[in-house]
Amino acid sequence: MATRTITTLVDDLDGSDIPRGLGETVRFGIDGENYEIDLTDDNAAALRETLASYVEAARPVIASASLRRLH
Repeated sequence: MATRTITTLVDDLDGSDIPRGLGETVRFGIDGENYEIDLTDDNAAALRETLASYVEAARPVIASASLRRLH
């Protein structure tokens, strides 16, 4: 007898199942903390739209050589 295990990705915001091949894990950081959240395509787009004006006004951070060696 064979066993099949199926893993379903669930949107962390609204709890909906994310169909295979859709959705994404979005990584972001704020106040020195890093986060990741699994979202449907629509919720990922909404997050990016909400943050767009802040991202446009922000400047990217380049990790220093000493920080890169720690990882």
